Amino acid sequence: MSHHKKQAHHIRPYKIMAQTFGLMVCCFFVLYLIGNDLPNMIRREDIVLASFLPLAVIPVAGYILTWYKEFPGALLMTLGGFLLVGYFLSRSATDIALFTGIPFILAGGLYMLHIQKRKALQNQH
Repeated sequence: MSHHKKQAHHIRPYKIMAQTFGLMVCCFFVLYLIGNDLPNMIRREDIVLASFLPLAVIPVAGYILTWYKEFPGALLMTLGGFLLVGYFLSRSATDIALFTGIPFILAGGLYMLHIQKRKALQNQH
């Protein structure tokens, strides 16, 4: 195995970890929305939650975009996480802010770490 392939082999786990964690976060988030919040919104018991749905689409769309364009997708996912945190903190819902926004920020950060490692490898050659 050549030196370049050996180094690329060491970077691959970062991408796999970012993709796996991002998928887990998106699935959990979407399933949580469907299972808990969407029924309340349909029954009109919680109209406030409906106002955050456009924000909820941003990090999920960012994750999907990472499969085609990693850097813009990672930025979108991270931005979406920060927007969710800000939205819920502004409504004094700290616990919801932490469990909805922070995982997207971490997943976006893992993608950024992978991108940084890949660029460092490319700059060596």
